[in-house]
Amino acid sequence: MRFRTVFVSATAALLGACASGGTSGGGPAPAEPAPAEPAADNPLTYDLPSPPTATYEVSDTTVTVMNADGQDIDMTMASAATVALTWEQGADGLVVSGDVLEFSSSMSSGVMPTMSVGRDDLEGEFRIVLGPLGEVEVTSLPAAANVLAPVTTFQSLANELFPRFPDGPVEVGDSWADTIDASLEEDDLAAAGVAGIGDIGAGGSTITTWTLAGDTTVAGRTLTLIAMITDGNMAVSVAGRDMTQDMTNVVEGSFLWDPERRVLAAVELTRTTDGTVTMQGTEMSVTAVGTVRIRLVN
Repeated sequence: MRFRTVFVSATAALLGACASGGTSGGGPAPAEPAPAEPAADNPLTYDLPSPPTATYEVSDTTVTVMNADGQDIDMTMASAATVALTWEQGADGLVVSGDVLEFSSSMSSGVMPTMSVGRDDLEGEFRIVLGPLGEVEVTSLPAAANVLAPVTTFQSLANELFPRFPDGPVEVGDSWADTIDASLEEDDLAAAGVAGIGDIGAGGSTITTWTLAGDTTVAGRTLTLIAMITDGNMAVSVAGRDMTQDMTNVVEGSFLWDPERRVLAAVELTRTTDGTVTMQGTEMSVTAVGTVRIRLVN
């Protein structure tokens, strides 16, 4: 039973890192710089919002099924947060800082006790530097003191709130793409909350395509609908636990962008991860389906 508990806990932590590497900005590693500065009149650019504050409600739930020797083990990770963001102009771009007003996260499985954390268990702040086209450089993320604690929201929030934009005007139906090296170094894994479980090596890539779907009206405001699909892969090895993981990750969803206020109004994404995990000679197949919903509340 102890072996399975460690297996499930380590798998959960690494799945969090893989999931964050499969969204729009490639996880904690900064995205590649855009080839050109956007036009000043391009509505698909990031600028200092007016007012320079926004509060979001975030929910993130992932259900994972692992199978070894014909036996299924299920695991559910769920988190909810309310985050107040503040923008300010910095020397290298917009500095976005977050104050976590409310937070809860849990991980449950049939082979281990339920683990949960709350707002008081978090350490560190949410802080990124944002470029005009959505180039994200993570400075710090909130994490729990226990490296295996289920804190999934902030690992991907930096990229889900700031999708990449094209480097010029686009019309309805036009698409733009970005290829990200999702290799994670030790500092990146620490920022993702999965360091400390062994000598970790991780590498992979993601290709994300966005499509301008058109405008829609919500509560009297004209918002821009952007569709997204990401195909990614990640290979992870943990020498200290004789563990390897090979995963493919697909993310599909949409963003509602407020071009007047220059912030996202809503996000809905579905992540599907498939692959294998091998630990101490035991191989498991892994399938995980997660849903992320983000809503601007003020």
